[in-house]
Amino acid sequence: MEYSGYIEKVGNTSFTCHFEAHKVIELARGEKDGLADSAANVLAEPVLCAYGTGTLVVKKEYQRPEFADPKFQVR
Repeated sequence: MEYSGYIEKVGNTSFTCHFEAHKVIELARGEKDGLADSAANVLAEPVLCAYGTGTLVVKKEYQRPEFADPKFQVR
């Protein structure tokens, strides 16, 4: 599995984020004899297995704007 996420929206103390999980390999069961039980095949295209949106909240006193990405400045 590969997991990724990105920030969709920035609020005053919140960040709305999008998350995805992709399957990128699968077990090579039922193929050639002699393969280890852990043998796997890399998929030609990742398969989207799950996605979601979440809101992360950081209290003002714990925010560190000096490390923020400039493109996500609150307006």
